[in-house]
Amino acid sequence: MAEVWSAQISNFPKKWRLTAQDMTLLEEFGAKLGSTDTEGQLAHISLYQALFQKQLGEAERDVKQKAKLYQTLGLFIGVSAALMMW
Repeated sequence: MAEVWSAQISNFPKKWRLTAQDMTLLEEFGAKLGSTDTEGQLAHISLYQALFQKQLGEAERDVKQKAKLYQTLGLFIGVSAALMMW
């Protein structure tokens, strides 16, 4: 099952912009999937749910930080262009 999981992960669309760390988490998740009893699987899923939530939080912070940077950069370029034309 782990081989099939890994093969399918490698086919994920590039437009999803998954980081190497995201891909590693997905591969690790699939490697252990189906290898224990029901309780073990539920614990495994809960663990990775928490890890993915952490990744999501970091990605959201990164987006906010970059959005602010790009807005500031756009404003600076706009003001610079206006001053050059003046």
